[in-house]
Amino acid sequence: MAHLDADHEQAAREAAARRRLLSSGALSLPRMPWLAGRQPPPALDLIRFAMWRGQAGRDGEDDLLAALTLLAAARAEADQAEAGLLFTARAHGLSWRGSR
Repeated sequence: MAHLDADHEQAAREAAARRRLLSSGALSLPRMPWLAGRQPPPALDLIRFAMWRGQAGRDGEDDLLAALTLLAAARAEADQAEAGLLFTARAHGLSWRGSR
């Protein structure tokens, strides 16, 4: 039960971090054509947005803290992208070794 509570707490922190960055201007990021409907930008895009704001001298400390919260989500998205890419490449007769 404690594990579920920790998962729910992490999900709530990530949702708050996404809301923070979207309200800071990330809603204006160009929309990628593969995003469905109103799907929000990927965590990595939000992290990059926060870094840009921080480097541009904007008051981005809260944005950077929000981005740090999204690191685990960005890693999970990268894992999903890797699995999807490997699955698609295999469907085309390609292998991991063939890409090197």
